[in-house]
Order: sequence, then C-alpha cells, then structure tokens
Amino acid sequence: MSLDLNTLRSVATLLGFVAFMLLVWRTWRRSAQPEHDRAAALPFQDDARAPQGDARD
Repeated sequence: MSLDLNTLRSVATLLGFVAFMLLVWRTWRRSAQPEHDRAAALPFQDDARAPQGDARD
C-alpha cells in the first residue's frame, strides 16, 4: 500500500470521525447526567463572591 495524499486524507477523515463519535458517546452517556444537571444549574446559583454594585462607585 502506497501512502499518497488521498490515503492520508482518508486516514485523517476516519480519525476525525472516530474522535467525533467518542465525543458524542462521552457527552450522551447516562452516567454524565448528574454532571450536566449541575452545569445547567450554575446560572441560577447565587454567587457569594459577586460584587454588590459597580466597582467604580
């Protein structure tokens, strides 16, 4: 098998597809649900370190 440009492109496409499928699997697995729930609730949590008013006052 000779390694020409088209073979290299095919291998790169295949590796990209495998990486994409791994990312989809990691994101949509059932064991990741609690982590996603915590991340979804972050905008609604109070931040005790938040400044009270404008810092330029």
